[in-house]
Amino acid sequence: MSTKQISLTGWDEWQQVADGTLHINTNIPISSRSHFEDDVWDFNDSDKPRTLCFAPKALQVNWLRYHEAIPASLLRSIRTVSFFIVKYPLVVTSARKTSTKGLAPSSFCQAINALLSFIAELCVQTTVCVGTDRVPVRYVEQLSDITIADIKKALDSWSCISLGGRLQKILGAFTSPVLKPYLPVDQPGGEPVGWSVKDLEQLDFPKRKQRPAGEGLGYRDKPLSDALLRFMVTKATQDLLWFLVTTGQKPQTPLPDSMATHPFFGQYPNFKDIYDAFLTLYQVRTEAVAAGRRNGLKQYARSKKDVNAFKARFNISYADVRRIIERVHRAAKYLLLQFTGLRYSEAAMLRAGCLQKAPSGEYVIRGTVIKGAAINALTNADYWIAAPIVRDALLFLEQAAHATQNEYLFAADLYTLEDRGDVAIVGTDLNKQLSEYLFDVDDDGVFCGTKRLTKWRFNGILPEHRIATHRLRHTLALHMSRAGLGIPYISLHLKHVYQAYRSFQSAQDVTLGYGGIGADIFHNAVGIRQANREIVHAVYHPQAPIAGPGAEAFKQKRAYYFTGMLAAGWQEEDILEHLTTQNLPLADVGLGYCQGRKEIEQEDGSKQLPPCLGQLKCNPNQCKNAVIPASKIPFWQHVYRVSRKRANDPLLAHIREESLHFMRESQQVLEGLGVDLGEL
Repeated sequence: MSTKQISLTGWDEWQQVADGTLHINTNIPISSRSHFEDDVWDFNDSDKPRTLCFAPKALQVNWLRYHEAIPASLLRSIRTVSFFIVKYPLVVTSARKTSTKGLAPSSFCQAINALLSFIAELCVQTTVCVGTDRVPVRYVEQLSDITIADIKKALDSWSCISLGGRLQKILGAFTSPVLKPYLPVDQPGGEPVGWSVKDLEQLDFPKRKQRPAGEGLGYRDKPLSDALLRFMVTKATQDLLWFLVTTGQKPQTPLPDSMATHPFFGQYPNFKDIYDAFLTLYQVRTEAVAAGRRNGLKQYARSKKDVNAFKARFNISYADVRRIIERVHRAAKYLLLQFTGLRYSEAAMLRAGCLQKAPSGEYVIRGTVIKGAAINALTNADYWIAAPIVRDALLFLEQAAHATQNEYLFAADLYTLEDRGDVAIVGTDLNKQLSEYLFDVDDDGVFCGTKRLTKWRFNGILPEHRIATHRLRHTLALHMSRAGLGIPYISLHLKHVYQAYRSFQSAQDVTLGYGGIGADIFHNAVGIRQANREIVHAVYHPQAPIAGPGAEAFKQKRAYYFTGMLAAGWQEEDILEHLTTQNLPLADVGLGYCQGRKEIEQEDGSKQLPPCLGQLKCNPNQCKNAVIPASKIPFWQHVYRVSRKRANDPLLAHIREESLHFMRESQQVLEGLGVDLGEL
């Protein structure tokens, strides 16, 4: 996603930029909706659905808002610099991975709005009152009037502390020599700005605190504890399945033993009738709200007649039913996020009908990866595996979307605002809802400390137990790793293959940062002392087949070891039994075992660090530190079958190259282990 909406016309235009002769026409387009002199720069675009997960104001820069707070000349300079950041990011911003494309629209608007807020604060502080009448006089009228001392003073009272780093970069862009001809100066040959990048580096811009090296992760990056995960999954599953069963629907998930009782649904075996009546009354009240707005009324007369009749009929209030449905609504959101690992931006784009059955037989969620993708890239071209509980969650969310007449599944609970149209929930609100769900179901206060009634229920959650969508991704990644699924599969499921390709990183390098997988794999390294005898036989038996780049060297050393031990009078079984007591660590990386050596000897005798240093960019078929025994054949057969099926699936054409890559890797390993691929 990029703010760079205007294609360059060639070297002539670049030459004009460099020479300072480029004419900035007042009608030059900034986006599909805005021009240079417009009061609002609007980057919303209905033709680019990837922008729809943002609130409209998040993609706007409102210049009109600052016409009185900032002098016209200074505001014009800021507008000019912003224009160059949009169209020519390379000439004004420091090197960064996406500098050739510029900031994403949301990041650009956030940065410029923060800059405008800061400059408005600076102008207030540089205004003095003179004379007996205390007439305000502002001594900052243009860009060159601002000094580094003014910036330092304004920083002390600036409120947007989380954007300090971005503000520093934007102020640094003003010092670009390319911009000098386009900014006003006090006198010929003067400088348009009174600070340098070095000056800015000496200031204390408020930034997010960086954790010292070796310090643990913040709660947002930590997986849920096993106890919290079990609690959340159990409670959310109970709420969702009880709702589906009591409303006469058949869940895809087998009913667990814990379904025997429920604090609410167990009291109302006729909940289907209650739910149907609630939807009817909900629709009546929603239409009344809409009619009131159409007539210019901020409120409408709430008739208590129907509400009282509802309570008299079912012995439960309309408000209580609404609360329990909202609780199930949040349970469904949690389960979908927990078992798919969707980012907020991906979840916010989900609409009714996103669940599909691929020709390969898998149920998948069809959606859109936002992060790292071009703004005009295809939408609804990405897929996530949908487990039975995810399908049940989607069933409820689609029903709720139909009731609220909001096409987005992740809407803000059970209401819709006619004047705003279809909107998805804001990311921060979604995180609050997830934490509020924990607050509501934690009756014993295990995760909430001393429970207290508060308007903002998420504040009752102990910090280490607060829920966030990003944290759920970490949790899923960690447990997929523990299940032995392997890093390639986890990378593909969390959509790190495409993201890594876009940023020229290893997909495994990105994935292993999730859930502490890199540390977890080696923390739980399979020591030979605790290893299962089958693992020892599969790896160290002199006749056991081994594949991988380091296979021949490993076989040779294994043969030397056994020859020496046999010559010393040991029996083969005694040797293997002895190996089970030795502390020779092998880390299970899903598709093989890592010997953990620090350097790999090359054919020319030189030594090279393995790729797993730093973060575990592990591919056992490409690392001489890895050994792949026959016990791993079922894993590689599964990778081969699934990759082959996906490579031939037209619905998964967007990952065909990745599927073919995994297919070739698995084919090479299986052939090395003597497996006949014709039988697969």
